[in-house]
Amino acid sequence: MTKYFVFVYGTLKRGLFNFETYLKPAIEQGKVSFVGAARTSHAEFRMVLDNKGFYPCLFRVADGIHVSGEVFCVDNDTLVALDRLEQVDKDLYRREELDVELLDGERKGMTIKSLVYLTPVTEALLKLERIANYEPEMNVKFANWFRENEL
Repeated sequence: MTKYFVFVYGTLKRGLFNFETYLKPAIEQGKVSFVGAARTSHAEFRMVLDNKGFYPCLFRVADGIHVSGEVFCVDNDTLVALDRLEQVDKDLYRREELDVELLDGERKGMTIKSLVYLTPVTEALLKLERIANYEPEMNVKFANWFRENEL
């Protein structure tokens, strides 16, 4: 069975809205495992908060930062589900591979190749305020927006 490392930085982090829907059930079924906290190896990213849905958008920029998140090891079925969630087919996000540094766990200090969902850069995104981390209070706003819009 093929497994993939996936770096998450927003609503898929442990305890947040999409984690509870997508990753937690897959963990309980043995399809996904938590690898550890991580950060992007290169300071080439900007994260902003969508001003309607309160979900994070991550994209590459010349004056970027390291972004913190978590890495999970997922099976193919879960990866397909994540692609649907992130609307890869509609170009909301693109799935790419990048280097991340593991910050804890058995592999602490190691750099691994991991998949990540990045947002295509737009002028509108470049105008939004930068955020360093996706915080739980942002997730509450996202969850409320999601429920109101019944996505």
